[in-house]
Amino acid sequence: MRVLQRGFCRRGVGADESPDAEQRPAVAVPGAAVAVDEKGGYFVWKLEPTAEEGIYEVRKAPLEVASRVGTDIVVQTGVKPGDRIATAGVSVLSEGRRVTLLKDAAK
Repeated sequence: MRVLQRGFCRRGVGADESPDAEQRPAVAVPGAAVAVDEKGGYFVWKLEPTAEEGIYEVRKAPLEVASRVGTDIVVQTGVKPGDRIATAGVSVLSEGRRVTLLKDAAK
């Protein structure tokens, strides 16, 4: 996940120049991590730690999408820096499913 600071874009490159625009950073997530629900809304699967070491529980996190930058999706709300999200197997995950990280599963 990357944090994108507002106000550092050149004129005409998607900067919000309105004087009352909120000046909080946006977050970019890999496009492969973003899914679309049955109502057309975007979401990611957040990975919440459980009491068992290395085991995470999957939680659906609806997103407010701002734009696309290359292969990343710029998100206004739904995730914040430091959140752990699924980037593989997104289409087969479901709410409450327990998972391990790929690098942990290889041990």
